[in-house]
Amino acid sequence: MLIIAGYYFVDAAQRDAYVEAFGDLVRRARAAPGCLDVAVTADILDPRRVNNDERWESEERPHRVPSGRRPARGRRADGRHADVEVPHRAGV
Repeated sequence: MLIIAGYYFVDAAQRDAYVEAFGDLVRRARAAPGCLDVAVTADILDPRRVNNDERWESEERPHRVPSGRRPARGRRADGRHADVEVPHRAGV
């Protein structure tokens, strides 16, 4: 099993629209073979934070999500730009 968990910071005034922009990606990912769960959600405490959580049967499965419209870019917790459409593997 592969678990991908992370968070990103976006402009607080645009966070809801940012999260909403991932609706199509989440639908495609959840329908993809090997997807156990995918969620892109607004954080309940920080109005700038967007949480990204994914569970896959194996490491190869996230790469099988069909292409589609790419959501807007956000900013990772470390301040670098991040495109959360591409899963990132956390270091162990």
